[in-house]
Amino acid sequence: MILTDEEINSGMEGFRRFDVTSPEPTVLSVLGNGSLADLRDFADAAGIRFYFVEKTFVDRESLKIFPIHLNGLGLDILGGVQLDSHIYNRDLDSIDFSTPAEIRVYVLYEGRAFGLVEENPDYRTILATRPEDRVAEFAEARRAKARARISLEEKKNNPAHEKFSEVLVLDRQFRALSDDYSRFQYVMKIARRPGNDTLLNSILRPDGSGFSMDKIRQVLTICEEKTGESVPETKQMTFKQ
Repeated sequence: MILTDEEINSGMEGFRRFDVTSPEPTVLSVLGNGSLADLRDFADAAGIRFYFVEKTFVDRESLKIFPIHLNGLGLDILGGVQLDSHIYNRDLDSIDFSTPAEIRVYVLYEGRAFGLVEENPDYRTILATRPEDRVAEFAEARRAKARARISLEEKKNNPAHEKFSEVLVLDRQFRALSDDYSRFQYVMKIARRPGNDTLLNSILRPDGSGFSMDKIRQVLTICEEKTGESVPETKQMTFKQ
C-alpha cells in the first residue's frame, strides 16, 4: 500500500505541511533510502520546518480504449477486439482509483527539491500498458483463435485422422485414460495393431522415421471435439515406431 496521510503526518510531526498540485510531477532528488526518516533528518540538519506533499491520481480516461485505437484492424478481428475493448473499459470503470497513484514528499533547499517518491503498487500493472498495447494484445489473441479454428478445420479434413478418432472415441480403455503419456502411448498401440496400416501411416513422420507428435495431437484434438474432453498437454516427448 502507498503511504497514507496519517503515516506522512506522523513521520513529519513537528513540521508544517503544504499540499501542492502540479501539471507535471516535481523533479526531486531522493534522499537516502527514500524514507520519511531520511527526509526528516535532512530537514532538521538544514533548518527547514515545512515540507510539501504532492499527489498524482490515475487519469482513468487515459487508460481507456477508444475507436481511434482500433484504426487499422482487419474486419476479420475488428468485432472481437471491439467486444474485448468494451469489456476492458467496463472493468476500468469498476476500479476504485481514489487513492493516489504516486506521492512525492519533499522540502526545498537552495532551489532544489529533496525528498521521496512512492508509487502505488496496486496500480503498477494497469499503468504499465498503454491502450494501444492492450489493443495489440486483444488483436493477437483474436488472430490466434482464428488460426486455431483454421488449424482444427484442416485437421478435420484429414480422412485418416477422422477415422482414427472414431476408433478411439468408441474405445472404453482410451476414454478411461487421463494423462498425456498414457493417451499418446495408447494411440501408438492401436496404430501398431495388424490391419491398421492406414491408421499407422497417418501418424508417422513424413520420412517414416517414427511417430509424429503433432499428428497424434491432431487425432486427439478431433476426439476432444467429439467428446468434449480436453486434449492433454505434451512436454518434450519422443517416441520411436
